[in-house]
Amino acid sequence: MIVMKLLSIYTRLFFCLAFVLVHQGCIEPLDVQTEVSRQLLVVEGSISTGQGPHSIRLETSDQFGDVFTGFPTPVSEATVYIRDSRGNNQYLEEDRTGLYLTDSDFKIEVNESYTLNVNTPDGDWYISTPQQVLPVTPIDDLSIEWVKQPGLSDLSFESGVDVFCEFTDPADEQNFYQWNVIGEYKISTRPDLYVAPGPFGGGTPSPKNCCAICWVKEPTVDVATYLFKDNLSNGNTTKTQVGYIPDDGARFEDKYMVVVEQLSLTQEAFQFFSLIQNQASIDGDIFDPPPATIRGNMINVNNPSEAVIGHFSVSDVAVDTIFIQNDIILEPQSSQIFRDDCRVIPFSTVVRPPYWF
Repeated sequence: MIVMKLLSIYTRLFFCLAFVLVHQGCIEPLDVQTEVSRQLLVVEGSISTGQGPHSIRLETSDQFGDVFTGFPTPVSEATVYIRDSRGNNQYLEEDRTGLYLTDSDFKIEVNESYTLNVNTPDGDWYISTPQQVLPVTPIDDLSIEWVKQPGLSDLSFESGVDVFCEFTDPADEQNFYQWNVIGEYKISTRPDLYVAPGPFGGGTPSPKNCCAICWVKEPTVDVATYLFKDNLSNGNTTKTQVGYIPDDGARFEDKYMVVVEQLSLTQEAFQFFSLIQNQASIDGDIFDPPPATIRGNMINVNNPSEAVIGHFSVSDVAVDTIFIQNDIILEPQSSQIFRDDCRVIPFSTVVRPPYWF
């Protein structure tokens, strides 16, 4: 019994002594002064054999140092032009701050190569590596399927329409694909119920005389990037999902038009967009892909070691269209009353498109 008590006392003394030694031996904190990083150029844009104008967007990235300093800033008053392999230049005009457009009739040609040149107001010259336009196979068929999945509660659900593309991949060559899905729909609003906001959070009924019917064009319906390579289907007819259109209670009030653009990609562009897609899918679990350095194809001629964010790509394009009739929506989402002039909705117009029968 005495031995046990002695062991207990010695044990406590040991841990007390260890605690004192550890705290007396702590290392002084090291004050590391980090170098404030430079804001980097961000290039976003692509051109295709489709109808222009085509756009290139320029901005600078966030800047990180001891504190968050700086914000993404559009790059204005730059000289931007595209040079083909024959030495011809297409100069882009700045449409709005940081957004540069080609002429509306500017088209590129299959098997030709193109480089993007950017001269910034700071005197830096950025140029892309030459990008060759590879041919793309035509679209054989488009199809759609209504889908439903559980929502955030037992009383709600999410639903929408999956868009599928069918095409015949060329044999004996490696091909890479990307798809853009552009949507257009008719919407009805209630401008007669408009309430003007008040100075203290209230509002005053202020009916508007126009307009209740608009057609809205969505530049990109789904933020996901749909990519495909033919390593497992070379030379075969392939059907793959290329888009998803969520039902928000307004899109399928009438029919919905879907325009699918099937684009060819170089292997370099496919790898770049695949890395972007993988990094965007990281959500913090053990199955996440490892972080990777994503480098684009732009270099600073004056400082080749400088990192440039973004990628300039060129593509051949095949286009097809399908109308989604609203009777395919088996369980429509609840419609929301939009109490305003429909023209305030982005990309809307009161002019009925000629193809809207």
